Parts: sequence; C-alpha cells; structure tokens
Amino acid sequence: MRTSRPRLATEDVEIGGRLIRAGEGAIAVLFLANRDRAAFDRPDEFDRYRAAQQHVAFGFRVHQCIGTPAAARATAW
Repeated sequence: MRTSRPRLATEDVEIGGRLIRAGEGAIAVLFLANRDRAAFDRPDEFDRYRAAQQHVAFGFRVHQCIGTPAAARATAW
C-alpha cells in the first residue's frame, strides 16, 4: 500500500504557510489526511459522530467516491 504521493510543483504555490516554488518537489502523506488540528478537534481520535464536512475520506466534486452514499447508509446508526 502506498502511503505517500510525490508531486512536482508546476507553479509557485503556498500550502500551510510554506512556499513551494515551481520545480520543487513535495510529498503528500496520505495517512495524515483529516488530521489537521486547525480543522478538527482531537484529530488523533477516531470519532464516528464527528460532524466534519471538510474531510477528504471520500474525495469531493468530480473525484467523489461513488460508494459514498452506500458507506453513509452502512454506518448510520
């Protein structure tokens, strides 16, 4: 299982207050997704009732997982 995705910036971009210049590399570490302390209370704890709307678990827009509705029904209590 791949846990990171190396990327190459095609233009200057600021992410998390850091400037990544065009041509520089960056690595997105997938297992750190949804663990942003600025976005989530207690990001290191599993909370199935968390009312988070900006997580990346199922993607979004054109990258939305087609299984999202089924997963929501399966986990609804």
